[in-house]
Amino acid sequence: TVAATVSLMGVGAFACVLLPLPLTVTGLMLLKGVVCACAGAVAGYITICYVVRSGKSEA
Repeated sequence: TVAATVSLMGVGAFACVLLPLPLTVTGLMLLKGVVCACAGAVAGYITICYVVRSGKSEA
């Protein structure tokens, strides 16, 4: 959870610097989709790494 939060803060800071403000509704929806995809990728990667490293089988 902490690693996903930190990575999302980085994505948010990066977006705030680069994106022209104010955003349109479409821009906000795209930003939300990208941020959620990044969070899911980080959380999934960390979970898979934990399961592989601990040798647990979750099937």
